Amino acid sequence: MGEAKFLLTDEDWQVSDFDGSRATRQDSADILYVCTHGKTSPGTYRAILHEADWEPLVTGIGLGAGPWIAVFDTCDLIKLTDPRLATGSAWTVGPALRLLLGFASLATVDKGPSQRGKAFAANLLMGMPIASAWLEAVHSTGFPGLDLAIAIALGDDLADARTALTSASLILPPPRRRSATAVAAWKVCH
Repeated sequence: MGEAKFLLTDEDWQVSDFDGSRATRQDSADILYVCTHGKTSPGTYRAILHEADWEPLVTGIGLGAGPWIAVFDTCDLIKLTDPRLATGSAWTVGPALRLLLGFASLATVDKGPSQRGKAFAANLLMGMPIASAWLEAVHSTGFPGLDLAIAIALGDDLADARTALTSASLILPPPRRRSATAVAAWKVCH
């Protein structure tokens, strides 16, 4: 990790560039950070973009070389009652994707919460494990009782997923998964 790139703003975002059906722009990224509106309904999550919605867990993410971390700084990445949390096998995720970060609630927007991306980056640079860096960033910048951050680790088995959840950092990234199907371990900030 050494180079940061700004990919796109919402108005220029083409779902076809990210949807996993052809060469994807996120393949060259270690971390994909998407900040927009989002919503979940039974069985799917949508990042709401300017001209279309993107369903990254349906169309595919992490299928190529990257990303190994995907942050969806949006409302409602997943509900805690969603059965997909018991196993990540229902998602279209490739072996590169090891951590999926977002919200299991609405994501508030205000002066404090708008600093969560900066807080996340600062936590990463201090050497915190990635899942902890996200959960702490949201917890420290959000509104108590409203912002429920979630970190989901994907592994070859439950032990591998739990190790990625508790230990993966910028200095010690987990290797790609070997299995075509993922097992999930997760934690929320409260």
